[in-house]
Amino acid sequence: MPNYVEMLRLHEAGFSLRQIAKLVSSGRNTVTRTIKIAKEKELTYDEVVKWSMEDLLLAFKPQKDKMNRKHHIM
Repeated sequence: MPNYVEMLRLHEAGFSLRQIAKLVSSGRNTVTRTIKIAKEKELTYDEVVKWSMEDLLLAFKPQKDKMNRKHHIM
Protein backbone atom coordinates (compact mmCIF):
# COMPACT_ATOMS: atom_id res chain seq x y z
CA MET A 1 0.00 0.00 0.00
CA PRO A 2 1.31 3.48 -0.80
CA ASN A 3 2.56 5.52 2.13
CA TYR A 4 0.10 8.39 1.83
CA VAL A 5 1.17 10.03 5.08
CA GLU A 6 4.83 10.15 4.07
CA MET A 7 3.87 11.55 0.67
CA LEU A 8 2.10 14.46 2.35
CA ARG A 9 4.96 15.03 4.79
CA LEU A 10 7.51 15.19 2.00
CA HIS A 11 5.29 17.41 -0.13
CA GLU A 12 4.85 19.89 2.73
CA ALA A 13 8.63 19.81 3.23
CA GLY A 14 9.10 21.00 -0.34
CA PHE A 15 10.14 17.83 -2.16
CA SER A 16 9.20 17.50 -5.83
CA LEU A 17 6.69 14.88 -6.96
CA ARG A 18 9.49 12.94 -8.64
CA GLN A 19 11.61 12.98 -5.46
CA ILE A 20 8.64 11.87 -3.37
CA ALA A 21 7.86 9.00 -5.75
CA LYS A 22 11.44 7.78 -5.53
CA LEU A 23 11.64 8.12 -1.73
CA VAL A 24 8.39 6.27 -1.04
CA SER A 25 8.81 3.74 -3.88
CA SER A 26 5.55 4.68 -5.58
CA GLY A 27 4.73 5.85 -9.07
CA ARG A 28 4.51 9.55 -9.89
CA ASN A 29 0.85 9.10 -10.81
CA THR A 30 0.11 7.77 -7.33
CA VAL A 31 1.95 10.67 -5.71
CA THR A 32 0.25 13.21 -7.97
CA ARG A 33 -3.20 11.76 -7.26
CA THR A 34 -2.53 11.67 -3.51
CA ILE A 35 -1.37 15.30 -3.38
CA LYS A 36 -4.31 16.38 -5.56
CA ILE A 37 -6.82 14.64 -3.27
CA ALA A 38 -5.18 16.17 -0.19
CA LYS A 39 -5.39 19.65 -1.72
CA GLU A 40 -9.02 19.18 -2.77
CA LYS A 41 -9.97 18.01 0.71
CA GLU A 42 -7.68 20.55 2.40
CA LEU A 43 -5.83 17.81 4.26
CA THR A 44 -2.45 18.30 5.90
CA TYR A 45 0.20 15.95 7.19
CA ASP A 46 -0.54 16.98 10.79
CA GLU A 47 -4.14 15.87 10.31
CA VAL A 48 -3.70 12.60 8.42
CA VAL A 49 -0.84 11.33 10.58
CA LYS A 50 -3.48 10.69 13.28
CA TRP A 51 -5.78 8.69 10.99
CA SER A 52 -6.32 4.94 10.98
CA MET A 53 -5.28 2.84 8.00
CA GLU A 54 -8.95 2.47 7.08
CA ASP A 55 -9.45 6.25 7.04
CA LEU A 56 -6.38 6.69 4.83
CA LEU A 57 -7.63 4.10 2.36
CA LEU A 58 -11.07 5.67 2.22
CA ALA A 59 -9.58 9.08 1.51
CA PHE A 60 -6.82 8.18 -0.94
CA LYS A 61 -7.32 4.77 -2.54
CA PRO A 62 -8.59 5.08 -6.12
CA GLN A 63 -12.19 4.02 -6.53
CA LYS A 64 -13.13 1.65 -9.30
CA ASP A 65 -15.75 3.34 -11.44
CA LYS A 66 -17.43 0.88 -13.74
CA MET A 67 -19.02 3.70 -15.71
CA ASN A 68 -15.64 5.07 -16.80
CA ARG A 69 -14.22 1.81 -18.08
CA LYS A 70 -13.84 1.44 -21.80
CA HIS A 71 -15.29 -1.67 -23.34
CA HIS A 72 -14.49 -2.97 -26.76
CA ILE A 73 -17.52 -3.79 -28.82
CA MET A 74 -17.06 -6.45 -31.46
